[in-house]
Amino acid sequence: MAPSSPSLSSSSGSFPLPSSNFASLPVAAMKRRIVEKILENRVTLIVGEPGCGKSSQVPQFLLEANMSPILCTQPRRFAVAAVAKMVAQSRNSLLGDEIGYHIGHSKKLSPDSKILFKIAGVLLDEMLDKGLGALKYEVIILDEVHERSVESDLVLVCVKQFLLKISDLRVVLMSATADITRYRDYFKDLSWGERVEVVAIPSPDQRTIFQRSVFYLEQVAGLLGVSSDFSAYCPGPSPSSADTEIKPDLQNLIHDLILHIHEKEPDIEKSILVFLPTYYSLEQQWYQLEPFRASFEVHILHRSIDTERALSAMKICRSRRKVCL
Repeated sequence: MAPSSPSLSSSSGSFPLPSSNFASLPVAAMKRRIVEKILENRVTLIVGEPGCGKSSQVPQFLLEANMSPILCTQPRRFAVAAVAKMVAQSRNSLLGDEIGYHIGHSKKLSPDSKILFKIAGVLLDEMLDKGLGALKYEVIILDEVHERSVESDLVLVCVKQFLLKISDLRVVLMSATADITRYRDYFKDLSWGERVEVVAIPSPDQRTIFQRSVFYLEQVAGLLGVSSDFSAYCPGPSPSSADTEIKPDLQNLIHDLILHIHEKEPDIEKSILVFLPTYYSLEQQWYQLEPFRASFEVHILHRSIDTERALSAMKICRSRRKVCL
């Protein structure tokens, strides 16, 4: 049974950023160019690093240009619900009205929904079941196309076939690190002279949107004053076996690092995100942090977690440090 995350404090803020902040996102400066390219081309590839605003803003750009209904796919169900909720709240709309989503058996939408967010598998099922009847959309946005899967590849196959039959359908591919040549080659036979148009979203001053510092095991061990012997943390003879099991020493190292970051970072609203390989390892770290619940608000993010519960992890907490596992 999954552990219950500590309850949210009464000081937790609302999930989305205020709509006024969206104007500062890198994608905002590209609004006119993005809309023009999508209107002029049947297939457009938008490349922008994580955090540039493409997932939440591009659908709204198109809606404001009177292009609807719009379908947006994401590879993960949590992303579908999170982005849909953020877009709805930024537009002062109830989720399920103008903005909707569909994840497996869970859905909030209406016949009047103008932007729909779905996982790729839902769109694939609709295409297989209804054929061309599934494409009641003016624009299909396939987000995170670099995260390939069997379902996403099959969706691309179906979308290409529908493009050959529906001349006014627009397809937008979005990615952080797309292979431009790959997609241009894939769609090059749509019609003579037609190609994939690319729009690159620059980051501010050509730097990364979020500053990153990389510390390796030896540096972290030195920082914490513990052993840097790799064998103490890896369960097998090589690093490749480390993705199936986490030894207690490594769990303790992660735990100590969380406490160290919490102590050294004065801004309590800055969260800590920890990637772990299995649900069991998530639970183990959760239990280690449980005695510190006065300092931490801990959330487990996993595909087995209920969507509404997972969305609570996106709320701002101003009284404790948020840790997402």
